[in-house]
Amino acid sequence: MTVARRNRGSIGPLFHIYPDYRTTTEPINKLKDMLNNGIRREHDKRLFPFRRVQFRLSHEVQALQVSDILIGALAYRLNRSFDKPNANRDKKLLCDYVLKITGFDKVIREKGFREKTWGQHQLWFRFHKEN
Repeated sequence: MTVARRNRGSIGPLFHIYPDYRTTTEPINKLKDMLNNGIRREHDKRLFPFRRVQFRLSHEVQALQVSDILIGALAYRLNRSFDKPNANRDKKLLCDYVLKITGFDKVIREKGFREKTWGQHQLWFRFHKEN
């Protein structure tokens, strides 16, 4: 939804969403309807910007594997697992390598990271409300 909101308009991108497979009692088309209805409530003029929503097995889709590695490296640093005295040396090396090669090592700070909305990648940090 964040990406769809930032690209609003009558002529904007259309989206294909491929979440990792999971067992659920709800049909996946219900998620697609929720996404389309949600963006429409925000006065988006596109007809059904979320065109395809399908589960994928992440171990079979290279793009999802790359995403998992990147998100894992970011989470390892941001959740402070990296800084623990008993942190796994190999995980730390992989984390450093992934963050360095993506350039995200330059935006990570002690208590999170600053938004980077320029350059080759875009990275947004979202604070979740406490219930």
